[in-house]
Amino acid sequence: MRHISKVGLAVVLSALVSQTYALGLLDAYQAALAQDRQWRGAVAQSDADREALPQAQSKLYPAVAFSNSYLKNQLNRSDLVDFNQSYPSRSNSLTLRQPIYQPKASAQIDMTQAAMPGVDAELEKNRQAMAVRLIAAYFQLALNTEKLQLLQAQTALLDAKLTSTEMAFRAGRGTRTDIDEVRAQRDLLAVDVLQAKQAAAVAAADVQLITGIKPEQVQRPHPKNFNVEDLRPAPFDVWLARVQQDNPELRARLARSQSLMAGVRVAEAERKPSVDFVTQVVETHGESPYFINARTRTRAVGVQMNIPIYQGGYEFSRERQALAMSREGQEQAELASQTVEQELRKTYFELSEGIIRVRALETARHSARESLHSNKKSFEAGVRTVLDVLQAEQRAMQVEIDLLQAKLGSLSAWLRLHAMTAEVNTAAIERLGNHLSY
Repeated sequence: MRHISKVGLAVVLSALVSQTYALGLLDAYQAALAQDRQWRGAVAQSDADREALPQAQSKLYPAVAFSNSYLKNQLNRSDLVDFNQSYPSRSNSLTLRQPIYQPKASAQIDMTQAAMPGVDAELEKNRQAMAVRLIAAYFQLALNTEKLQLLQAQTALLDAKLTSTEMAFRAGRGTRTDIDEVRAQRDLLAVDVLQAKQAAAVAAADVQLITGIKPEQVQRPHPKNFNVEDLRPAPFDVWLARVQQDNPELRARLARSQSLMAGVRVAEAERKPSVDFVTQVVETHGESPYFINARTRTRAVGVQMNIPIYQGGYEFSRERQALAMSREGQEQAELASQTVEQELRKTYFELSEGIIRVRALETARHSARESLHSNKKSFEAGVRTVLDVLQAEQRAMQVEIDLLQAKLGSLSAWLRLHAMTAEVNTAAIERLGNHLSY
């Protein structure tokens, strides 16, 4: 629960009361920290992995054991005289063992400590991945919702246009072809509206799966506050250096490689002797049928040494295995470095191209609106047909959808770029939210 903020809990509780929610981007992120099952599972796995260190350290701490036994013995003896006897026997033993020289346990502690940075990096990688999943689902819902609203608005315009075209035809000012073209366009649009509704419902379910909240309304790029130039990244070389230093995947792979290298020393230590300090107190009663009422107490203090001599080649096989795993860890770390660099290149160019695409589509939107306005005026003047106006309206609507998709794509690429350096946090989500509004 330490990973769940008060704001996230407040969002979740509010959502549980209202069942639906006007879900802002920051609210969605806080709710996801509290509710996303994948993230919570990653937190639990991280907590479990951290317990490996105290478990390894415990091998060098004193170990105290107590054992107790109670037995009922039956003696049957046959020689010159048959003899049968029943008697109980009891035994209590208290043993203290303190490791003095345990090279394998010490090497295991070093191996586990080398792995701990990887546990932190793996958790951070999962948090960044959760944010990326959330934003992808959130923006997909925003796009589908906006698309649905545009299609519904277009449907309303076509309904009104169909009515006016039918009235004009009855008044002798239009043609039957105009009516058929408007009706055909409206019927085609009805299919698009149905598809958009289904896509919006699926996207809303994806957001609810991550946040636990059924979104009633989500934010979209603000008409005035959205400035694509704010998303322009620093030079690629700068980002490459940052990724090589801060990327969670690379840090996790590096920690694993170092841990596997330390594992070689663990395997080598299996051939070394170990020394323990041992003290023991043993108390017995009735340990012999000849002295069934006798009690004995034994105290022992000393040092115990264990020297491996021959184990069937097991220890040498373990060393070869550890060396092979160490090489595998190094190769995986190198592969991760190359893969992350390639992913950075793709994401960086996607953001750079997205900025250019947004600028181009903003110009295209202005041109599409001008074209629509001109076609409407020409239609009123009798120069253009109804089909020309419908096509101009379709182009204008498509440009609006493409522009929104380009804006959301740029925001998503900006987020994924920062996720590669583990910089997606509340501040980054707030900065992203400054470009959005209801």
